[in-house]
Amino acid sequence: MMIDRLNKSLHENAPTTKSYVMTEFICEHLFDIPSWTIKDLASQCGVSEEEMKEHLKGLGYEDYNNLKKDCKEYVKSVPERRVLFTPGISLSENIENMTNNVIKNIQFSTDHLGQDQLRKIARDVIRSKRIFIFAQGYTRPLAHLLRTELMLYGKEVILMDQDLQESYNPDRNDIMIVLSIIGQAFVMHPSIKIKAESYRTNRWLITCNEDIDFEGKRLVLPVQDRDYSEFVMKHVLDLLLAFIQEDE
Repeated sequence: MMIDRLNKSLHENAPTTKSYVMTEFICEHLFDIPSWTIKDLASQCGVSEEEMKEHLKGLGYEDYNNLKKDCKEYVKSVPERRVLFTPGISLSENIENMTNNVIKNIQFSTDHLGQDQLRKIARDVIRSKRIFIFAQGYTRPLAHLLRTELMLYGKEVILMDQDLQESYNPDRNDIMIVLSIIGQAFVMHPSIKIKAESYRTNRWLITCNEDIDFEGKRLVLPVQDRDYSEFVMKHVLDLLLAFIQEDE
């Protein structure tokens, strides 16, 4: 798979090398590449076309068209932004349907949630010296809310930047909580996943996607309808805070 090839390249090359820079740029522009020429891509990376061709061969591509084809397939596979309102029915009907669906999905998650794992996270949070939280995209507002609530317990809570460009030094007495609803951020930006896994600390991934490849402990949230994953995530974070309050 394309993502596996890109991940392999990032693992094998140092961040200061041209190969790493080119691969990272490709990872960050998978949606743009289908409309670019190889000249465009090479220019954006600050290399010649010949250097880019050689790099693509190193990634396992015979030519640039093969990369464009993989990027097009990848773009098709990415879920579109959820649409919760149904066209053609009244606003009141849409509100009723959405409310019922939210309640139904939260109830499903509550009934099927692994509470033992949730309690383990709560205990790890309580025992930790510092709490690092990482989230991107639509999950970012939930990270802000979680940080605000956890600070009430007198903890030092650090909300990490979305690209992990800042310098962080979590140690084994800390905890890093990664919020990723479906894992799209890691797929689109594999270099960020590598950075997140490089911290030698107690790492927890909270996600609605059991197929995310991530080194560390994890809590997978059961979801009946993926369009309502954000609501489920918010509910489970509220439950986590309740467990922390109970164990304090």
